[in-house]
Amino acid sequence: MDRPSRPAATTTATLAVALSALLAVPSPAVPSTPRSARPATTPPRTAVPLTIVAGGDLLVHGPVWRAAWSAGAERRYAFARLLAPISPTVRRAHVAICHLETPLTPGPPRGYPTFRTPTALADGVRRTGYDVCTTASNHSLDAGTHGITTTRRAAARAGVPLHGIARSAEERRAIPVVRTRSGVRVAVLSYTESTNGIPLPRPWSVALARPDEILRDARRARARGADAVVVNLHAGDEYRTTPSATQRRLAGILARSPSITAVVGQHAHVPQPITWIAGTPVAYGAGNLLSNQSPGCCHAASQGGYLVRIRSTARRRATGRGFVVRPRRVEYVPTFVTRPGYRVVPALASRATGARESARRTIAIVGRSARIRPVIR
Repeated sequence: MDRPSRPAATTTATLAVALSALLAVPSPAVPSTPRSARPATTPPRTAVPLTIVAGGDLLVHGPVWRAAWSAGAERRYAFARLLAPISPTVRRAHVAICHLETPLTPGPPRGYPTFRTPTALADGVRRTGYDVCTTASNHSLDAGTHGITTTRRAAARAGVPLHGIARSAEERRAIPVVRTRSGVRVAVLSYTESTNGIPLPRPWSVALARPDEILRDARRARARGADAVVVNLHAGDEYRTTPSATQRRLAGILARSPSITAVVGQHAHVPQPITWIAGTPVAYGAGNLLSNQSPGCCHAASQGGYLVRIRSTARRRATGRGFVVRPRRVEYVPTFVTRPGYRVVPALASRATGARESARRTIAIVGRSARIRPVIR
């Protein structure tokens, strides 16, 4: 339902040090190769690291845009200030992917049930360090074709490529590709299971989560030179921490395709597990990144989420053209939205009330193994 939360009583209980062992583990070394959308300036090594980061829903309810307005001294919406605590994690990635759940429109903003989000959010995600955004969601058509047009215009002005919504058949066929400094090319694709019952104005308006279409697009991305393909799925059941049958079916099909490198999901507004299928990392649901949801209105886990970090090795092909990308392990940073203020913080590193409890809950849901582990930031 994506409904905003009612004010909840602030808790002052101190958490037991159940996460002390995790906190004692140092964060992994930051890759020395910075992420950039510019072409390589020096010949790449035979093998280079590739780190991809993606997160949960950007769902801007009234209290969130008011916090952004306040952060901009009531002269502008300063969404980047709300996202500033996670900016170092985003910027350390070679490719950073955000998920815009709602249309960006000029004029007065609006929240649930039909969202109109300030266009300044596009500039905010760019300033945070994101390279590309996915946009296919159940709210893609909240503002009709006008919202699709204004969202794409706002993102273009901010220099943020999008996938998931389109104004034309040609735009629907376009695939955003981020090229790192080492020359690795990463394509990003976005699809949704639902548009809340709103019919598509045109067949190309919103990319729907149909396996044949997704696989076709992934193969086209490879044919156009992509070394890796990340598929974003907006699917599942809201406030369910376990993936739905549709999510599991889609993930099973996509993860077994040689054209797809990783699958990342949103929509449930609570964290969902991360797993490996046929050697492909699948993050079923990253929860909420920024919203007004909390235990006061919704699920106990709706005030948090996670940034998934997929660490891979990219090896140059013997032909010298392109790379073979192999995911090696997955890390995730539990996140939490502070209140008041609506700042997104790394939950394990924060002293904000409720942050550590949220992190502990996220870890219990998402899981950990030899190739999947939570990290502080």
